[in-house]
Amino acid sequence: MVLWVIWLAICLPLFLTFMSTFTLTWKVALFYNICRIGPMYTNFAHVYTLSHMEVHRQYQLFTTKNPFMKCVFNMWIGLFHGVVPGTFTHSHVNNHHKYDNDINDVYSTAGYRRDSVWSFCRYIVVWFAYATNFSTFYDMIKQGEYRKVFEVFLGSCYYVAFILLNMSLFGTKFALVTVVYPLIEGNILLALVNYTWHIFIEEGNDYVNSLTILNGENFIFSEEYHVVHHYAPGFHHSRYKSVFEKNIEKYDIVFQHTNLFELGITAILCNYKRLGTMVKDPPDDVEEILKKRLRATLW
Repeated sequence: MVLWVIWLAICLPLFLTFMSTFTLTWKVALFYNICRIGPMYTNFAHVYTLSHMEVHRQYQLFTTKNPFMKCVFNMWIGLFHGVVPGTFTHSHVNNHHKYDNDINDVYSTAGYRRDSVWSFCRYIVVWFAYATNFSTFYDMIKQGEYRKVFEVFLGSCYYVAFILLNMSLFGTKFALVTVVYPLIEGNILLALVNYTWHIFIEEGNDYVNSLTILNGENFIFSEEYHVVHHYAPGFHHSRYKSVFEKNIEKYDIVFQHTNLFELGITAILCNYKRLGTMVKDPPDDVEEILKKRLRATLW
């Protein structure tokens, strides 16, 4: 993990500075962003996963008293990849995990059928309201959490100041394609990630309302055990598998050997037959079960 911090917190910002010395062309912009997201989106995956873990571990990813290192992902590394301070640090833990995808969750997936391109396009709008802290402001004002409102406001100002600093140092166009673009790209991808984590709904069944993928492709830190994560958000990722195995009889549908993006896109495009092949030991009526859960809503 230390090597990832060195790469993402030091090397990548220095690489951005180096790229700013070139005349901005579409090739320069493309090259930087390919390097930033990494092969098979590995940089993207580590930035968002570790920003997420940093908050759930109560800023104890590293045994240090240094305040910068305690929140290095949410307050520094994430800025280069579209993580706005306040999203993970406040809304994710105080709203998403509090309401667990119900109607009060500011980025719930449960209000409309999810096997629909149109529904996913709607969800991108919902997600961006969260990713830019607008829906978080609304929720926390409604809850009377004014201290948290102020903290999220400061986080948003901090992010805007980061963009303005990059514009001042490297020029507006360069900042738009290297700092603002990742906000758009990263959150479209992350919208699909969360949409897929909570793409199946069965009221009152926590073992359906989040996803589990065994031997999944391109996962890190056991994120594929998403049911376990919602069951105990503070657990260390090394415990996820054992907790899953302890409660395995409670799962009737578990996926295997697939990529999260592939699973989500397959469901959105209504390819139920292909979706059924991703299920471990599928029952005979697996397609009907999946279709019912994709179309179920909570309100």
